[in-house]
Amino acid sequence: MNTQPFLDRSRASIAALLAFLLVVAGALTAVPAFAAGPSVSATQAPRAGGTITVTGSGFSGVAPGVYVGVGAAGLSGFYGGTMSDVVWVSPGNAEGSTGAGRTAPMTESGTFSVQLSVPAHAEGAQYTVYTSKAHGGGFTDPSQNASTAIAWQPLPAVATTTTLTVDPAASSLAGADFALGATVEPAASGTVSYFNGETQLGSAVVGTTITASIATAGIAQLTAVFTPADPAAFTGSTSSAVSYEITAPPVDPEPEAPAPTVTVSKTTGLDPDGETVTVSGSGFVPNPPATDGTRPPLAGKFGGSYIVFGKFLDEWTPSSGAPTSARPGIDTKWGVHAADVASIGGAARGGIAIAADGTFETTLTISRSEASQVLAGNYGVYTYSGAGAKYAAFETYTPITFAEPAPSPSLAVSKTEGLDPEGDTITITGTDYSTAGKAIYGPSAGQPAGVYAQIGWLEESWRPSAGAVSGQRSNAYSVWAQGVQTQAPYLKWTDNGDGTADFAWTVEIDEATLEAKRLEGATLAVFTVGAGGVVQAVNELAVPIAFADPTPVPAVDVTVTDASATAGATVQVAASNLGDVTGAYAAIIEKGTESVVTAGDGFAAMQYVRPISGGSFTVDLVAPAAKLDRAKQYEVIVWRQHSNPGADTIYARGDVPFTADHWTKLFPEVTPPTDPEPPVDPGTPATPPASVQGGSLAWAISSSFASYITGSIAHGSIAVTGGATRSGGVFQFGQATGSTYDATTGTGTVSYTGSVRFTGHGGVLDVTIANPQVRITSPNAATLYVTSGGSQVAFANLDLSAAVRVTANGTVSYSRVPATLTAAGRNQVFQGYTTELDPLAFTIGVPAAAPAGSTGTVAAAPASTTRTTSLPAAPPASTGIDLDDDTLAALQKGEPVTVSASGFTPNEEGIKVVVYSTPTLLGEVAADASGKATWTGSLPAALEDGEHTLTFQGSVDRGIRFTLARAAIAAGCFVEAATLDWGFKETFRTYIEGIAAGGWELTDVAYEYPEFVWTAGDGAVDAATRTGLVTYGGSIRFTGHQGALDTTLTNARVELAGDTGYLVFDVSGTTQAGEPVTAAGIRFAEFALPDLEVTDDGLVLDALPATLTDAGAAAFGTYAAGDELDPVSAVLPAAGDCAVAAAPVKAEEVPVAEAAEAEALSADRTTAPVWPWVLVGIALALGIGAVVWIVVSRRRATAGGNGDQTAG
Repeated sequence: MNTQPFLDRSRASIAALLAFLLVVAGALTAVPAFAAGPSVSATQAPRAGGTITVTGSGFSGVAPGVYVGVGAAGLSGFYGGTMSDVVWVSPGNAEGSTGAGRTAPMTESGTFSVQLSVPAHAEGAQYTVYTSKAHGGGFTDPSQNASTAIAWQPLPAVATTTTLTVDPAASSLAGADFALGATVEPAASGTVSYFNGETQLGSAVVGTTITASIATAGIAQLTAVFTPADPAAFTGSTSSAVSYEITAPPVDPEPEAPAPTVTVSKTTGLDPDGETVTVSGSGFVPNPPATDGTRPPLAGKFGGSYIVFGKFLDEWTPSSGAPTSARPGIDTKWGVHAADVASIGGAARGGIAIAADGTFETTLTISRSEASQVLAGNYGVYTYSGAGAKYAAFETYTPITFAEPAPSPSLAVSKTEGLDPEGDTITITGTDYSTAGKAIYGPSAGQPAGVYAQIGWLEESWRPSAGAVSGQRSNAYSVWAQGVQTQAPYLKWTDNGDGTADFAWTVEIDEATLEAKRLEGATLAVFTVGAGGVVQAVNELAVPIAFADPTPVPAVDVTVTDASATAGATVQVAASNLGDVTGAYAAIIEKGTESVVTAGDGFAAMQYVRPISGGSFTVDLVAPAAKLDRAKQYEVIVWRQHSNPGADTIYARGDVPFTADHWTKLFPEVTPPTDPEPPVDPGTPATPPASVQGGSLAWAISSSFASYITGSIAHGSIAVTGGATRSGGVFQFGQATGSTYDATTGTGTVSYTGSVRFTGHGGVLDVTIANPQVRITSPNAATLYVTSGGSQVAFANLDLSAAVRVTANGTVSYSRVPATLTAAGRNQVFQGYTTELDPLAFTIGVPAAAPAGSTGTVAAAPASTTRTTSLPAAPPASTGIDLDDDTLAALQKGEPVTVSASGFTPNEEGIKVVVYSTPTLLGEVAADASGKATWTGSLPAALEDGEHTLTFQGSVDRGIRFTLARAAIAAGCFVEAATLDWGFKETFRTYIEGIAAGGWELTDVAYEYPEFVWTAGDGAVDAATRTGLVTYGGSIRFTGHQGALDTTLTNARVELAGDTGYLVFDVSGTTQAGEPVTAAGIRFAEFALPDLEVTDDGLVLDALPATLTDAGAAAFGTYAAGDELDPVSAVLPAAGDCAVAAAPVKAEEVPVAEAAEAEALSADRTTAPVWPWVLVGIALALGIGAVVWIVVSRRRATAGGNGDQTAG
């Protein structure tokens, strides 16, 4: 507040009055004195500014009172400058404010108390309270003038922070000195007192330390308390408590007991038959109560230690709770104090003395008996507490190993089965043959004698060491292996320097040479016997060998099953042993006239037989009577498909056995001569039935495995030999001698003879199951053993409780016996392949042959539907197909066509449709009853324009040359960045990663389960006609069965051909059957095409079901045409209004023909010139611009006229 409200109204008059007063004042020489003058006092002013209380006394206590104001210090008085706040204090005034300013009362005694405002403290600013007589009276009457300086409130004390330090940090020993100090922030003088909890440890000025100690171990809570020297300037503070560990002084440890140790005089290479060793020990001192015995006679006394040679389990220690059975001892001593030896039975009971210092010495006998060899565990010298004590320190183990026995001779032959009868080379290897025997004569006389290595025949008892004479052995090939001579008939062996020698002998053998030396009932084998006049039992070894069965000769059985003049002669032809042929011709011809046979003449009846499975077929040929002449002889010939019959192509031939009765039926008007009656066969006398039935075992083994072997994957076969047979899909084995079955207990062993061999994947899979043996261990359970790989294997577990058991006439029969494959059966027999076993049946009777059935190769995979197709490199024909002009024109444009060719065998199947230059199989067709074959389709989009030949290849070949010149796609889409998703075939992938133990290698293709993914495809398609070709590239290589399967699909393409789409690949490598494959541009898979339209994503093929084509089946060689493949998905990006444009290429890379075609395509696609549209666009743009300019100009004009006007 200021004095303006009071002074404004009389400013002019006051000035005049002042002038007058100054004149008067100058004239005055003194003022009257009062007994006591007025005085004022004020409270301290807040540093932030605010209210102070001013009290006054000694004032006159009469009107008009005084003005009380706050102004800068050093003024001459109230009127000497501007007051920041003023109050009029006078008797009778009310407390408050009026229009003239603030007012306050004064007492009659001249005292008052008012509140005045003071500005905030500023550096150097000082204020004073001034009083003067009100209403200007002070100018002439200074008696009411008073003043007092205003003091500022002092600054607050500064807060401090105290931090305690201890040295050493963290802990100190009880009673040990440690230093205490403290730092104070901000720096301030004063003292610091130190406390442990509430107990003061001492004090010192800031910046110094004290030394303290605490006598009792524990956790001390230390603090420091700061007391400032100037409390007005700084506050006191207390540090955070520090937990300080006072630790007890260390106690000297008790001396450690010596660790028990054991030394054995010999630990390795010990004689298995027995050897004595010395065992020494130390540190076996008492440590009661752990070493005190718990049972008499040493209960409560030092129990000592057992010293044992034994074969303990891995977990054997008494301290860990191992049972006594874990510690079988072979030789044991018990060491105790000398005074206690007698109490445990003395030396006779194995007692020995342990000295007071814990040492002992004794002997143990170490041997490896047959009984100990069957025990589990580890040979060693062991020690552990005696008398029932359990003290881990006494538990020691020292391993013991024995010398290995001398090596024993072994004989190996590089090939033992399936030897080529015409001649085969084998290598015979002898290893670790003994050189102990010294020769009596020969080149090695007086030296190691060596052995005869021979190939020949052995009777059951053939060993010289067992008294056999030389007549019980024969040989066609022989060599003397010894250490001196090298020239035949000698062979120098290699001395190993350890009493043994090795040799290797390679020799070519043949069956005829060995047959000349055959001994009746003997076994063909490679064998060794002692040479130089020395019998050497250890060197008498033998390995049986066998030649392959001779290749069966193709044969044909011919039977006349019917004859009549009207129907002709029906001749049944049964051909066998044809090998792996898939098709053949069979014809009835005049005997010896095969050279005149053609596709349409030279025979009485002919048929193309296909498919052929297992090398055999049966077919009926019907020869019309008009084509037969009773005066001639006839035969049936079977010859190679797609060839003319001749010496090199005829597989087999057989006479047609026409009888007089047949001729009479064929030509009833002629009376034939009568055939002589055949002699009457008296028959074979019947054998009375045996009282006990012969035993046999009947079992399909695993139907699923057999199907797999003879299926399209394994391409294998099943052979039955060794006395076994097969009937109705069940393998049958006769009972062998030597059964131990006991009918009273229902347990025992019964053996059966015969062998079943499963082969597949070109021999990679080869499983033999031979000589099954049933071991019945209880009336409800049995184990079936088989021989496989030369050893007996526990093949299956049999559940007899679930079987049907019948006892009759001394025989016991089980049927419907559930069988479960064992782990050994899976791994050792089935080569890791898991399969379910079929139930079996077996009869326990007397030894007998297997029931009647087929032997040899009893089942094989058909080859016709999954074989690869070898195509001639050049067209086999270029004529024979006639096309009308429209069909030829469509063919040359690559459009769908229907093409026919004639001259094939009626109903002939497997006629290949192939297009050249590079042979590409388009499919296979069959002829109708007239021999006409028809194919409908289109040429592959990948086939380049130019000269080509379309052929039909079968019993005859037909062809036509044409020039392919496809029309450009008039309205289509250029496709870029296309994708293709296809899993090939899920079961094939599973098979590859499973039993085939293979996988796949990818190039520019990704595998995202469960599909292979191609990207970056490009090409052109026409959605309207559903035609086009998109190329992706990349490759997938499938491998399996250790390389037996190795097929690669490369250069993936999606072809659209009207109603049908194709996946096109180049295929190379080998199939599972080992057949080479090289085929380019194969339409591998096909799928039906739906209506197509261009979406935002382009053309989308969404999970379209796909099947294998004829060409794909022929090239891949695993599955039949029509087999289901994984669905096909593809996205072919293209604009909805797209038109085909050539992919960007460099000008110099565009062939002239392609450039011309692209130019023609562009011309076809253009319906009007472009430049008029450009001019219209420019004009339209200019018009729009003009309109915008006019509108803006008008708005600006309006804005200028109206001032602050805004558009819009």
